[in-house]
Amino acid sequence: MKFPEDKAKKVESTVRYWNASKEGEQVVGILQSSYEGQFGMCYLINTGDEVVGTPSHKFLQNQLREVPSGSMVRITYQGVGEAKKGQSAPQLYTVEYALVD
Repeated sequence: MKFPEDKAKKVESTVRYWNASKEGEQVVGILQSSYEGQFGMCYLINTGDEVVGTPSHKFLQNQLREVPSGSMVRITYQGVGEAKKGQSAPQLYTVEYALVD
């Protein structure tokens, strides 16, 4: 089967990815959904102004797994943790949530 290049339309991503770089940076919004990305789970958060995706950092993924969809969530970047031998230093976060109506 040949792809019809002359009829192709590119789909642009409407999601901006939140990548904190300074300790204390936060994202606050409603946890909408998640999907399996190239590097692990990505969670989508509606901030009211836009929908942002979370980085696929294992520490953050493990915490967000416990948050029910539809909850208000606040994620605070805590910086870089101590690396274990043979591993990269983990990116650390605090995740808080509240069930909303």
